[in-house]
Amino acid sequence: MIDTQINSEEAAPPQNTMDKHLPIVHTSIADIVSDRLKTFVMEGLFLPGQKLTETELCEQMGVSRTTIRKAFSLLEAEGFLERIPGSGMMVPSLPETERNIFREVLDSLFYAAQRMAKGRIPAESAQEIEESANQIFLIWDELEQRELDVEELYHLQELDFKFHKQILQAAQNPLLLECAELVMEKPGALECYQHEDAETRREHRKNHESILLSLGINE
Repeated sequence: MIDTQINSEEAAPPQNTMDKHLPIVHTSIADIVSDRLKTFVMEGLFLPGQKLTETELCEQMGVSRTTIRKAFSLLEAEGFLERIPGSGMMVPSLPETERNIFREVLDSLFYAAQRMAKGRIPAESAQEIEESANQIFLIWDELEQRELDVEELYHLQELDFKFHKQILQAAQNPLLLECAELVMEKPGALECYQHEDAETRREHRKNHESILLSLGINE
């Protein structure tokens, strides 16, 4: 179950006892709701094409409709939600052209991390990377037997990002990691690598196996 309840303490302004001259930033309930909903979109708990209703979110989060509307407006401005005339707010899907842009950038960053990580990965990190790859391989094997639902596909894409992020961390280049995280946290980034098509999955598998070999893992 998604934890949507807002704690009133979250809205309390931060107290600064070190310097009374520093400004205190007041966080509104709408900001907190917006951040919570944004997290749900980024983590795939709210899926592309899913409609969000004010009434349901008011009940789940314990806030007013005015607060939900303000949060919706904030998320719409950031591109995390889309207003559909006559239908309300919806989680947008990425057009294919934007998916290609995400893929081009992330592929470049992932490849750079792969080159930098070669010869630097400690045994413990290598084991974690291999375990992540094996989790992905198991799900791909399952996809040969049955279709996964949308939530399962998003979980697979999260595992794929986890695999690449572990390699980014092993590259020991903070700037490269920061750049990749900036792109990976963009609205719709999880959509850029699709796993529904069997031929695409086979290409992904060959790519992941070659990455492991190039890093000296699972030789």
